[in-house]
Amino acid sequence: MTLLTPALHVWVGSKLCATERSLTGDEHLGMTSINDPESHLFGHVPIPPVLDHQCDSMAIERMKGLTASLLSALSRKIQAGRRCRKDWFEVFLTTFILLNNLEYVYGIQRTFQNYLGSTAEFGSHVKKTSEKYIDKWIWSAENILFMYNAFFKNTGAAFSLENIDSAITEGNLDQSSEDYVREVIHTIPHIKASARKMSDVTDYNYEMVWCWQLFVQN
Repeated sequence: MTLLTPALHVWVGSKLCATERSLTGDEHLGMTSINDPESHLFGHVPIPPVLDHQCDSMAIERMKGLTASLLSALSRKIQAGRRCRKDWFEVFLTTFILLNNLEYVYGIQRTFQNYLGSTAEFGSHVKKTSEKYIDKWIWSAENILFMYNAFFKNTGAAFSLENIDSAITEGNLDQSSEDYVREVIHTIPHIKASARKMSDVTDYNYEMVWCWQLFVQN
């Protein structure tokens, strides 16, 4: 099974946990429609809090298992270096998805922290809990980037004009993948121009603070 499948499952799981959920149909499980115009669920019937928590817990447990096996498989492929040179595009896409997901959950947590962290009732608890997760996500992103850069240091940069033709051939890329890679290469100068600005951002919140490094450091 390709590494992309579990990576996408983790990505979707994060979106599922962060998305407001509502009920459809005639059974409302004792819940009533939200009448607050400022609510994301205005006009909808939210799912019961206990069910919401159960859905999140199941998704998180699934993601934990997928992430552990995925990172192990990705690490083995990266450590193989030139022996897995042909898999460079899969390594890139998988790493991009993982980092994008880390940026997403980082941004969600920062938003949550800023929203409730200033309240007297929840502030200290929210801040303490948030920082614990945020530190883990930063550590994870930095380690994933380290492995990624090590792989391309050993196998040669793919996102460069001088290497792109051989990389496409060696990776056996289809036409849509080839078109994407060539488009990325022409975009890299613009990414580099924005790199300093993005690196100065302290509240990532959906910015490509980690993902942009995939294109300029290998």
